[in-house]
Amino acid sequence: MDTKKSKKKISFKDVLKQIGQKILKFFNKYGLLMIMNAIIFSLTVFIESIYFYHIGLWWILNTILFIVVPTVIFCIWGKIDSLDVIVSVPVLYILFLIFLNFCTMRDLYGITSGNLDNIPNYIDALFVTFIFTFIEYITAYIVKVIKNHKKK
Repeated sequence: MDTKKSKKKISFKDVLKQIGQKILKFFNKYGLLMIMNAIIFSLTVFIESIYFYHIGLWWILNTILFIVVPTVIFCIWGKIDSLDVIVSVPVLYILFLIFLNFCTMRDLYGITSGNLDNIPNYIDALFVTFIFTFIEYITAYIVKVIKNHKKK
């Protein structure tokens, strides 16, 4: 009794094609969210860093506005849902890691060069990422509730 099943050979080309299709599917679904996060990151890191120390304590309000306004625009304009915002964590964290030297040089959002605290910079960047994502989530959820309320 031969119970061997015939195995279909999968070529390397087929594997690459499947991976490419999954990556394209991911970018089609979350492309707007990635663009939104790039805009939020640019506003909060590059634009705000120009006058970060000149505005005193108002930088907190400024940061919240730089996160909330693009999130509202993209939630209304695009099909971004509050549950989709979880994808913001890896996107923003990768951006913070790429520009970590820029953030530490200007001591943005508590990401220091290590002279003031003992927490590594990549952990500080993760904390900032979670705070940004939390603000995005709350904003997207409020927009979702308002949209649903208007439909009824």
